[in-house]
Amino acid sequence: MRVFFLIISIIYGGSSFAQDFRQYDFVVMTINECENYEEAIIKINEFITYEQANAPNSTLTRCGMRSDGKMGCLVLAESFEAFEENSLWGETDEEWNKLIRLGWKECGIEDFYFKQDTLTFE
Repeated sequence: MRVFFLIISIIYGGSSFAQDFRQYDFVVMTINECENYEEAIIKINEFITYEQANAPNSTLTRCGMRSDGKMGCLVLAESFEAFEENSLWGETDEEWNKLIRLGWKECGIEDFYFKQDTLTFE
């Protein structure tokens, strides 16, 4: 239910943002423990900026503190295929790997150690 309210908030947050939101049909939601949120979110935002500027497909990614105290991210992609293509690109991009691992290090988690759920719009 919280994700529903988050998505509704995003849609009504601004008309230009709502227009962009409609291009995305695939959503990934992550949940992870994060020991040092304040420092980690700085590194995670650097990673997001890099990814959005360099990935082969457009994504909209926002990370923050969930109401249960855990870090969470919302990644919107045009499709599952676009998300997968970006993931494959990230696996081979040295800067992408460096930046994401700095964020995970600040959180105190292992590589790719987080829960993930997906949502596809029809």
